[in-house]
Amino acid sequence: MAEELIEYGGRQIGSRPDKYSAKVADAVFDEIKDDLAEALDCTMEDVEKYRADFIRAACSAAHDGYKMASYLERNCTGWDCNGGLVMLFEEAPWDSIYDGFVKQWLDYWKIEPLLNAGTQVKYKFGSNEYISTIEGISQTGLGMYTMANQRGLPWRHCVRWEDCLPVEDTHLSEPSK
Repeated sequence: MAEELIEYGGRQIGSRPDKYSAKVADAVFDEIKDDLAEALDCTMEDVEKYRADFIRAACSAAHDGYKMASYLERNCTGWDCNGGLVMLFEEAPWDSIYDGFVKQWLDYWKIEPLLNAGTQVKYKFGSNEYISTIEGISQTGLGMYTMANQRGLPWRHCVRWEDCLPVEDTHLSEPSK
């Protein structure tokens, strides 16, 4: 499947990697397969047979260990899930592996922030649309801005660079989905 292109900074770039993609799940499987073989009491050859099941479970359950284990028990042969597997799935390095994919994406496309702190922007967060001011580059999310606190919310949004449009340019296009 061809990579979806988006416009960023006046050029076409590949879209940001999907956190819940098969590619991320496959890389996580490689990181935990030794522990998985031990938890399932099987050989490495046997554990490889479970790769596709694991990837389907991860993609359908958004990396939630309990939901993944439930999915595997209901839908796949050979999985006898217990609390140990739930914890293995929960403690898998989902975020660090995903961050590696995002870093590769930023490096490959040579993506830099286009907007500065103090810029008022329009963006979508969940199903809501906001207008806010960029406080700075996020220290917790790669390729993201931290927004000024929204009135009435106890947290600050971290928003992907490619989803922010300066308020004066909002008539040109909508943020990517």
